[in-house]
Amino acid sequence: MALPLSCNGHPPINVQVDIGGDIIPRSLVVSRLDDMDMRVICALGDGTLVYYTLAPNQAAITADDGINTSTDTEVTYMLTDRKHVTLATQPIELSLFRTNGRECVFAASDRPAVIYSSHGKLVFSNVNVKDVAHMCPLNSEAFPESLAVFSDMQMTIGTIDEIEKLHVRTIPLDAMPRRIQNMESTATLLVATIQTTMDVEFKEHDISRLSLYDELTFEVLDTFEMEENEDICSLCVVSFDAPASESAKDGEGPLAASDNAEDSDTQAEAAEVTVADAEYYYAVGTAFVLPAEDEPKAGRVYLFKVVDSKLVKICVTNFKSAPYSMCVASNRLVVSLGSKICLYSLRPGDGGSNVKELALEYSYHGGIVYLYLKGHGDFILAG
Repeated sequence: MALPLSCNGHPPINVQVDIGGDIIPRSLVVSRLDDMDMRVICALGDGTLVYYTLAPNQAAITADDGINTSTDTEVTYMLTDRKHVTLATQPIELSLFRTNGRECVFAASDRPAVIYSSHGKLVFSNVNVKDVAHMCPLNSEAFPESLAVFSDMQMTIGTIDEIEKLHVRTIPLDAMPRRIQNMESTATLLVATIQTTMDVEFKEHDISRLSLYDELTFEVLDTFEMEENEDICSLCVVSFDAPASESAKDGEGPLAASDNAEDSDTQAEAAEVTVADAEYYYAVGTAFVLPAEDEPKAGRVYLFKVVDSKLVKICVTNFKSAPYSMCVASNRLVVSLGSKICLYSLRPGDGGSNVKELALEYSYHGGIVYLYLKGHGDFILAG
């Protein structure tokens, strides 16, 4: 994709970017959408939208003609913050229009939508018409701030309701929801569900499953099924992007080092090899629920990374209790395991540079069963 841009009378500058794939771009708009940043929205032939932020890049140029030396500033542009969303199944035609004093984009396709900016993000709102081939703004005395929408067989003239009016949309899960978590960096939602099935002998079995959704279109991107009798009990998003504070290392912070000898050895080893990791992960806590046990005696914490809209399992840590709740504090993963609260960091594993594992740094004993955790900075609230 190439954009010829002209700024302050200078010759046009081509800004090029590789969209990737074999699908041909069909439509393109450039607009600020009432936001500070210039947006470039490109519609592909398979119903996918790819959008960028068009950012200026200033560079100093020094010219020397043998007599005088001058320095000028050359302004170039680059496309950054690439994101994509599947909006339809057919090619999309993009058109700019204004409604209620703000600029928006109409995406005409088999699933038409209105695109607008809210708090620095692009928002996609469905339109209650189907199979729109073309759209053009219509602003006349009889039809102020209206839209003329064309399909293969008819033309419809209408207006757009208030863009930020609350809309409720129901997404069928075909299972009972247990937990939900949003990851802003990947624009995804992770939903934990449990579904009861019946075998040929009419015995009921519960199946727990993770479903990864696109936060804009609610399209299912990927799923991950748990083992038999493994229930999902906690979810959170964690990034291990900074080392623990010095006060915590000295045992003076909210969580001090454990007196347990086995835990202390693990903590000492973890402190030596822990590295910062700016990636974001979904942490999923599960417990093996058996009819003969009053409380689960085995549990796990999974770390998943979203790569190309897929869930990639990074590591699995086993416990002798259920991880009832999880939160983030001091850029560490905090897990409640029965009467114990544990603080975990991420370290390289034994299988190579790409293998990672959770390492226990600190633990606290003092309650009966910790069911709820909330983290804020260096503080942890436990209930």
